[in-house]
Amino acid sequence: MTTLRKRTTTTATRSALRVMCEQLDSLSTLEGAVSALLQDNPVAHMSRDGDQITIKPTGPGFAMSVMPLYGRIIITCGAYDDDLVAWADAERIITAALAGDLRLVSVYANEKPFRFAIEQRSGESWAVIGEKTFVRWSFFKPRTTVRYDTYQPALKPSDG
Repeated sequence: MTTLRKRTTTTATRSALRVMCEQLDSLSTLEGAVSALLQDNPVAHMSRDGDQITIKPTGPGFAMSVMPLYGRIIITCGAYDDDLVAWADAERIITAALAGDLRLVSVYANEKPFRFAIEQRSGESWAVIGEKTFVRWSFFKPRTTVRYDTYQPALKPSDG
């Protein structure tokens, strides 16, 4: 009976290690892709600390981070966070943000965070692709303010 239990634990451990190695390989691949994007358009600085990639804007924009956690991918854009299943989705979100095609919308009610949304450019308009809302109780009508954060492509020096 103990050998069966030991074998099951070993199989589970091997499976967990395999998944962890795949996640770290995918994180390294993502790091290379983002690094290549930032060489062409330096709108942000990227750093890696263990199994987390952090991207901070050099000008307008919002901070982003990506890290694997228990077989999922946690991505944060400013105060908005979400979990993804595929690394391709994380790369798509980061690529769109760095190109200026993704923006973070922050809504404040009486100067306290109320709602965060990620919007993607769709032609001339913006479409919501993710949203987080916090419950706020107020006896009075709240005064709301909205803030839009978007990466602006870096200006390239003109040859003239």
